[in-house]
Amino acid sequence: MKNKEQIVFVVFLLCALTNLWSEFQIWRMGILLSKPLLMTTLGIYFWLKTRKNATQFSFLILLGLILSIFGDSFLMFQNSGNSFFLLGLSSFLLTHLFYILAFSKYPSVNRGLIKRQPIWVIPVLFFLVLNVWFLWDGLPNALKFPVILYSSVISGMVVYALNLNGKMTTQSFQIITLGALLFMISDTIIGITKFGDITIENTRLLIMPTYILGQYLIVKGAISANNEVN
Repeated sequence: MKNKEQIVFVVFLLCALTNLWSEFQIWRMGILLSKPLLMTTLGIYFWLKTRKNATQFSFLILLGLILSIFGDSFLMFQNSGNSFFLLGLSSFLLTHLFYILAFSKYPSVNRGLIKRQPIWVIPVLFFLVLNVWFLWDGLPNALKFPVILYSSVISGMVVYALNLNGKMTTQSFQIITLGALLFMISDTIIGITKFGDITIENTRLLIMPTYILGQYLIVKGAISANNEVN
């Protein structure tokens, strides 16, 4: 079994490197081939690592990874029309909702950080308000509500990640939270370059590394946290 896990993880790394190289070279075919395989291989790796000790927590994380495959696939064609962007947005919205459910359902009798110290919500809310304010004027009317909803949900995902502090080991909490923050940063870069009045060269070289690393860290931390359940 360990050999299978290692092989799948190596394939994930190869897909990640291929995708980043394709983005750097602006090689469309390489992007089309590698991007859908990123979360597919990471999801299989996660399943192999958790299936012997499957929990509601691990199941919900896996559902999030599956929805991410659809999100990645739809967003590859977002330049073809808003419908693909909205489908991708919806897929990742569900991803974040499944992550929120997973973090909230993590079995622990201890109170999380947010319940102990609600003040930690304030920085996330400040970031949410600032982000929406920055994007507002550049958003088409049809996308205002979906983008605000999405920004709110991903901010909620970070809050629920922060609340894992005290409910699992410090290392698992830190890895998951860093992953959640990187995921939010990746999505923020997408938003400000697509709708904000700002131009960043080679944005894909910022978006994809933070996204891939963010998802990997969530998976890595979730595997560790899942092993702590029993």
